[in-house]
Amino acid sequence: MIQRDGTADATHLYQPGDFIALEMGRLAAQRVTTQTLQEFKKQLEKTNHRNGDSKYLRMWFEIVRSGPASVREALTDTSERGQVLRSSISFSAFITKAERDRIFHERTKGGVDH
Repeated sequence: MIQRDGTADATHLYQPGDFIALEMGRLAAQRVTTQTLQEFKKQLEKTNHRNGDSKYLRMWFEIVRSGPASVREALTDTSERGQVLRSSISFSAFITKAERDRIFHERTKGGVDH
């Protein structure tokens, strides 16, 4: 399936963890504000300092610079690019640990992807 931006929906290739990250991304996208974006950017900077420069961090910095709509789009993008971008971040600027734990538990209950 082709998305509005012309990229292919890659959810048929997703592993269970990718669906968890997509669900977290969808929730995070609803919570993008000036404050959460500032916290997210700080987290990206810490990761960059700790782990060094990476292609995906550079992509996230560019997305953040592009504004809230771009961040929301990246967090919910079902293409391979979206999957890879979500796998390279922490959602903690947008979602509490308890919420992340709940999503993980619900998605892995019985070891089956829902």
